[in-house]
Amino acid sequence: MLTALSRQFTAEVLKARKRSLFFGTLGLLLFFAILPLPIAIAGAADASIRDWARDIVTFPGCLWNTLKLTHLVLPMLITVVAAGAVGGEYSGGTWKMTLPRTTSRASPLLAKFLATLVLTLGTLAFTFAFAAAMGAVGSLILGFPFVAGPLGLGAGDLGRMVAYFVLEFSCIISLAMLASVATRSLIGGAVLGYVSQHLLRALTFLPGGWLSPMTNLESLQARWLAQSSYRIADVEAAMGRAMSWQASTATVVVFTVGCGLVAIWLFEKRDLASE
Repeated sequence: MLTALSRQFTAEVLKARKRSLFFGTLGLLLFFAILPLPIAIAGAADASIRDWARDIVTFPGCLWNTLKLTHLVLPMLITVVAAGAVGGEYSGGTWKMTLPRTTSRASPLLAKFLATLVLTLGTLAFTFAFAAAMGAVGSLILGFPFVAGPLGLGAGDLGRMVAYFVLEFSCIISLAMLASVATRSLIGGAVLGYVSQHLLRALTFLPGGWLSPMTNLESLQARWLAQSSYRIADVEAAMGRAMSWQASTATVVVFTVGCGLVAIWLFEKRDLASE
């Protein structure tokens, strides 16, 4: 079982890397990551914005700036990539060729989930590394040290950042895959998956809305991400109650697993029966 899943995972990674959706996502994120370089050039040419440029170009400013910019589009990009992994099989009619070779009916979706998660996390890590490299070059242009003082960023901070992105990406991917199976479409999966995120966030203001996975992700972001645009007091005020990080994590995990199980059930009962 694990050997077959490993082979499917490897195959899905190779397939995803060939899709234009993956390269489009990488290109857009690298556009944000390269910004420290032109900002440094502008700062070197104009003394009035030199200090502003230094804050963005040096470390960890280049990392926080890239994080803020990429997080504006990450939910949409991850939704499209995840929908492409599942919905692309419908539009291409390749499920009929893929499914007879699988040992478990759940393994194709699980392999796609894991491959999408690993690739998107890897893409984000590469984006941050590229932003740091651009910041280092920009610091040389400005004549400032790349790391000017104590970072105030320890192993615990990095661990919490990684944990947050794993939870967020997993939740978005699972929701997008469920939408793709429900609509049997890449476009339908992407649109429904992205709209569902906003609908779930809007549930915060209804009775029982504190169970919304999106709002709980915002709660975790306020706790775990440095330079977060959210404040824990504001999030808890919207939720109407205080939520510990353990409760928020459990809520997101349960929702993510639930979406995955429903997607697998729907896939087996409807799509496989028609193949």
